Amino acid sequence: MAVSRIRDSWWTVLVLDPVAVRLVRMLANRTPATPNQLTAFSAFLAFAAAGGFLHGATLAIFTGIALFQLSLLVDCMDGKLARLTGQESVFGARAGSVAGRFRLLACSLALLAGQYSRTHQQIFVQLSVLVVACFLVCLVTGGRLGRVTIPSLARRRLRTRPVSEVEFGIAICVIAPETRFYLPVIVGAAALLIAAELGALLSLFRRS
Repeated sequence: MAVSRIRDSWWTVLVLDPVAVRLVRMLANRTPATPNQLTAFSAFLAFAAAGGFLHGATLAIFTGIALFQLSLLVDCMDGKLARLTGQESVFGARAGSVAGRFRLLACSLALLAGQYSRTHQQIFVQLSVLVVACFLVCLVTGGRLGRVTIPSLARRRLRTRPVSEVEFGIAICVIAPETRFYLPVIVGAAALLIAAELGALLSLFRRS
């Protein structure tokens, strides 16, 4: 039985799936864990990560980074477990989608708010506005862009857009705090995200 989605984000397919698929098979065979429990656990980890980011101290931020990445991994597992055990449901799919967006946006804004509270630099307020705007763009365009396919990428289960909400969240919540280059990393990731969205939109219009 297929465990992974037909197509998924590049970060999920290339980085998370090799670990997530093995863990899901182990969970299915050895534990009574359910997909909804994994979704709830992922949301809890995201909440804890946001707390670390909001605190703003170096140790708290790096704890937040670790919890954020663990939350991503668990979120990647809930749908796989549902498909493997035949427990797919509309509620589960919607809950997973809402939890995923909540995690990315909440952790991103918590990180920037924490940095603003410590430095009082207006650039973190401006970056927060940019982040919210980018997530709104993804929310508006995501459904329509899901119909665009490129055969060479589809064979590898990769979505058309190399930069999606997941990669954008990784740039903000992992790369930016680890390097401390908040402005160039977030602005660069936002530019790549918007470029990917526009490219997919153009491809969609050409096919219609």
